[in-house]
Amino acid sequence: MIQKSLLVAIAVAIVAVAVVGVIKFPITNPWVIRAKTHVFGPKAVYRPLAYYDEAWEVVLKGVKSGSSVWLRVAVDLYPALDTHPGEEMVEAVSTVIDTNPAGAIDTLVPIYGADIVCGQRGEEQTITPAVAEGRLGILKRTETTVTDKKAFETCRQVLGKSTREVK
Repeated sequence: MIQKSLLVAIAVAIVAVAVVGVIKFPITNPWVIRAKTHVFGPKAVYRPLAYYDEAWEVVLKGVKSGSSVWLRVAVDLYPALDTHPGEEMVEAVSTVIDTNPAGAIDTLVPIYGADIVCGQRGEEQTITPAVAEGRLGILKRTETTVTDKKAFETCRQVLGKSTREVK
């Protein structure tokens, strides 16, 4: 009976250590990040990723790539974003429309807003009229692939406003 209790206690300890390792170890595979976010919550996943610069850079690079799974990672982590790493994520999100406009509009605009996704670019708080014109051209070519028409129209309005601001 004591041996059985000891084995159960050891098994529980091993599982506890494994769970803590899974939560705290910053694995940078986007599918793992998404799964961990849904199981443990965005803050539990975001903090270790943001703490390790190398891991956070992988996440930011993935988001900037425009890959749909990385865009979902950006959405999943959104509730936990804070301080400088959060600002870096916003900067990354604001560049995606140039690489994956349909994904940016359908996935990111509903969470981050059109002002950030469409009207900013990297560290720039607002885009230039020339960048806005270029993005409007991209939107015209991708209109049929966007499923969220309301987000698309909001993005178009933000860009239209940006083209008129300096003219």
